[in-house]
Amino acid sequence: MHYSLLDYFIVSPSLVNECKAVSVLNDGDNPSDHLAVSCRVNVATGLAEPSGMYPNALKNIKLNWNDADLSAYANTVTELLTRVNIPTDALLCHGSCTVDHTARLESYYGDIKWCLHTAASRSVPSIKMGVQKHWWSPQLNELKQQCIDATDLWKSVGRPRSGEVNSNRIRCKLKYKNAIKEAAVNADNAFNDSLYEKLCTKNNSAFWKAWRKRFCSHNQKPANIVNGTLGMIMFDMNSVNIFHLLLHRTLTVIAFNYVW
Repeated sequence: MHYSLLDYFIVSPSLVNECKAVSVLNDGDNPSDHLAVSCRVNVATGLAEPSGMYPNALKNIKLNWNDADLSAYANTVTELLTRVNIPTDALLCHGSCTVDHTARLESYYGDIKWCLHTAASRSVPSIKMGVQKHWWSPQLNELKQQCIDATDLWKSVGRPRSGEVNSNRIRCKLKYKNAIKEAAVNADNAFNDSLYEKLCTKNNSAFWKAWRKRFCSHNQKPANIVNGTLGMIMFDMNSVNIFHLLLHRTLTVIAFNYVW
């Protein structure tokens, strides 16, 4: 029996003829029925990375201290800090000397930051923000590993489409997938119950704190356009007057409709 795949990769014209391999990523930790497809291409080493790429990418990355090797991190930090030159004169200066220590202190601060970041890059795994779920549990990790093991075994025997090995792979995958759905639903129910309890006890501060943490974006910025008019700054008087007029009209309409 033969199987085929249909997918598309959008690349620049210079890479169209540089495709070397295409493969289906049938990994055990993927509970979805859809499989990812990878494409390997040859890229000339002379191509430069777009400016600003790494700073923007790092904004969505955080350190996963729960899975960090803290002993290795502490040892690395200790080793790197021993190489840093300590500006003793600048640290002991109480402002009475005539020497400006600003540059030396900034350099010392930068050296310490470099030590901490370097040690973290060696001992602390980084993850993309939003990938980890707060409701994830050790039980889900165990089911995930079982699914990976069953898939690896299935691959090692030639990826059969029938038989006990394939059936076991499907059972593990289905169990893992259902457990994820159940954990997500339970987390939502617990959150709703928590909001309901805060409302019943009239704990408005805790209610809105939990609400904003769950539903509001951390990257929201104040709008600089009100009713089609651009305000140069947040408290531009023109924008304030337009917003006041718009709000007054809205409240007037609501009050009028309520009376009727």
